[in-house]
Amino acid sequence: VATFLSFAPKATPEPLRVQDTALAKKTAMFKASPSSGNEYNSEGSRQGPGPDHNPPPSPGTSRGASSHAYSEDHGTQYSRSVANPTDHMSHGGSTVDESGSTARGTSSSSGGNARNAAYDASSASGTRHPFHVNTAKEAPSSGAEAAGVMNAEGQHPNAQPADKVTFSKQTLLVAGSIATILIVGLLLGLIIAVVTSGNDGDVVYVTQSPSMRGTPSPTSSPTTDMSAPTSMNPETTPSPTTTTTTTTTATPTMAPDSSPTSGSATLARILERGSLVCAVSTQAGYNTVNPDTDSQEGFEIDVARAIAAAVFGSDDGAVQFVDVPYSDRFTTLNSSDVDLVIAAATVTMERDLLEPSTGTGFTFSTPYLYNGLSFAGLPEFVNCADQLNNTETCAELHVCVLDGTTHLDRVPQLLPDVDLFRAPTVESFYQSFIDGFCNTLAGEQFEISEAAVRAAGFTGDYIVGESVFSKEPLAIVTRDDDPRFSDFANWIVQGLLAAEEQGITQATANSFTKTDVFGADYENMFVNAIAAVGNYGEIYTRHLEDLVPRKPINTINDGSSGLIFSFPFGRIDGLGSDPIPGGTLQKIIDRGELRCGVTRRASFAEFDAATQIWSGLDVDYCRALSAAIFSGVSNTVVYRNLPATERFTALANGDVDVLSRITTVTMERDVFEPGAMAGFSFAQPNFYDGLSFGGIPPYGQCADNLDTTSPECQDMRICVNDGTTNIARLRQLFPAEYIVAKATGELALQGLVSGDCQVVAGGVHDVSSGSVEDVGGYTGPYENGAKRFSKDPLALVTRQDDPQWTSFVFWIVSSTFFAEEEGIIQGSSGQMPTTNLFGVLFGRVLRDAVEAVGSYGQIYARNVAGLVPRGGLNLLNSNPFGPQHYPLPGF
Repeated sequence: VATFLSFAPKATPEPLRVQDTALAKKTAMFKASPSSGNEYNSEGSRQGPGPDHNPPPSPGTSRGASSHAYSEDHGTQYSRSVANPTDHMSHGGSTVDESGSTARGTSSSSGGNARNAAYDASSASGTRHPFHVNTAKEAPSSGAEAAGVMNAEGQHPNAQPADKVTFSKQTLLVAGSIATILIVGLLLGLIIAVVTSGNDGDVVYVTQSPSMRGTPSPTSSPTTDMSAPTSMNPETTPSPTTTTTTTTTATPTMAPDSSPTSGSATLARILERGSLVCAVSTQAGYNTVNPDTDSQEGFEIDVARAIAAAVFGSDDGAVQFVDVPYSDRFTTLNSSDVDLVIAAATVTMERDLLEPSTGTGFTFSTPYLYNGLSFAGLPEFVNCADQLNNTETCAELHVCVLDGTTHLDRVPQLLPDVDLFRAPTVESFYQSFIDGFCNTLAGEQFEISEAAVRAAGFTGDYIVGESVFSKEPLAIVTRDDDPRFSDFANWIVQGLLAAEEQGITQATANSFTKTDVFGADYENMFVNAIAAVGNYGEIYTRHLEDLVPRKPINTINDGSSGLIFSFPFGRIDGLGSDPIPGGTLQKIIDRGELRCGVTRRASFAEFDAATQIWSGLDVDYCRALSAAIFSGVSNTVVYRNLPATERFTALANGDVDVLSRITTVTMERDVFEPGAMAGFSFAQPNFYDGLSFGGIPPYGQCADNLDTTSPECQDMRICVNDGTTNIARLRQLFPAEYIVAKATGELALQGLVSGDCQVVAGGVHDVSSGSVEDVGGYTGPYENGAKRFSKDPLALVTRQDDPQWTSFVFWIVSSTFFAEEEGIIQGSSGQMPTTNLFGVLFGRVLRDAVEAVGSYGQIYARNVAGLVPRGGLNLLNSNPFGPQHYPLPGF
């Protein structure tokens, strides 16, 4: 309206005539004069003639002759045309990263291409811009001018008589108002269309917010000076600010109950086609064809059926199996020909980051089976192989191995220069042995079992060696681009294990827990999965027990033995990707510091005000990451002391790069943590804890016995940190009137001093006498309960949108486990392997981490042993291996 009124006559009540005999002359002046254009205000609206036709610069952008300018505040590239003084700039085209380079998209003109083209054409012929109206009252000299566009003679070819083209000020006001309403309505319609179009899984351009998943983390723009970040007081550590400037393609993740396929393009495709497509490989016990029914059966077949049942409610006809040789598993998945791979795939660092046949990395579930490399075959040669001897009397050792497996790398390491025969398929693997091409088979225990070889047709003497020469944790493989679907597959494995732990079978599947973590449509996903195939133990018995009786490593850990277990590295000399531009690792390098979220706790994260130094188990893992990133320098860390209620939002918003603070792995937090409205990734647990009680006698024993009725227990009050798994579990054990929620763990412990409570609830380390005294300030009589009322595997946490950084954190943690397994300590860190999987500049990451903090055993002894003596789940699980299956909490 203001624009139209600016063109209306200011001092005459007469009707406005747009015809002007001096138009051509004035137009030529308009075109030639650089100062006759239009100025714009801060909103980009035209204010009338002014000294500069260029669109306004964004905040922080200088005017100039260059064709592009960048706004550091808004992260938007503006396109500016100095030849077109009336062009409007684009505000929706592309973005820039922190270095000012274009991230994605192209500039566009929102001023109207047709209008600008008309202006250019009219300018070339000496005519006037159609929206510039002359208000001078001069008599017409020829015909008329319509819409202000004229021919070379100064006339519009379709000129109308002047008395037919008259506009009052009121007419212009009405027209302008109508036009404004129409434009606003159109813009609102476009906005609604764009927003709602993201619900169907299409590619959408989004900026990171706590309610979105699957998008790159925000570009951080710290405004605080952290030039000396080595040790900062937790009470005064500045909170960095972040500015979101990254735009990317992503599938938005909404609230989990918004739609059946919310956040997962893979799930959407599965539902659309009506079946799950799974790559499998033929192998005894895992995947074979039943000749009586002509159907595929096996352990891995049942895992796939369980996932299909979880998706569709039943597995009946809901799975398509694609048989592939081992060498084609990853290429088939990478090409999107299948949704997932369940084909004896070992989790390795190499495959996580740079699988060689595809040049990319993949996501692995919780292992569904733990296996290992052994030798089998003719007795005299198996003895040679078991002794790793292929010389003198063992020189005739010939070994068959399956192509495309980790064994192809491991066997030459064990037996250099051995005669090795690579079999492309399982069938040719057995047949080569039967035909005498080799006298020894190298493989996992199920594929070289006597029953499997006999079934293939071998009738001679045959033994299986006793030694195991590798770790082979087998897992479901999914692509890195769909973390929600990866979570879905992973938690089905966890659900099968949890069912066995809880004693729930195929016949009693309806008694298993329901969940809405993946949305209301999947409330019965675990019930349906177990009803289709049974629990983990039932699947094993049905398909594998006759081949290889179930060994301890494939049983459920009841908490009495160790779970600290490193995953194999694989071949890690391949050249992986350098830090991804805009990724978390690159941001850390650019800013020169790691931002680590911790929580003050005795032995885990302690702050010495006198020395300004942090220490503890959680702190040591921050230092290990720093050393791995900054070439051995372990003190380039800013620590943020985060309460439980703020930790996930701080991580989601990019205020910290990683949480290394007593955080329990749960299904909800992995899939969709409600506070941050996002899912997260967890490294291997580095401390196994559980809800315990401690208190002033006799209240400590009252809580440990769950006793609220005895006279001495009736006035018991229990302090607990709010926003934790501990308070959730406590509410299951005690009525609300016995629970006193505190905002932080420190305040919970201080409740013993203030008199708010007589008992504290928390992890074993939380309620130890040392924590109560050092953190809570209580020094009176105190007793600890002996029982554990929950599972609390504590792990480092990263955002789910950056696979490279998640993998970096995961393998640094695992490297400390590996070091202890191999007897490597700080002083012998040079024995740690080197790797180029994070780029050539990061070859020493594993060595630098161990050199900075030592092995897991050293970290535990230095920080925790004095508070919680090492034992149970926090011990190594090493050869001979004990139970390694451990259903995570969340069911």
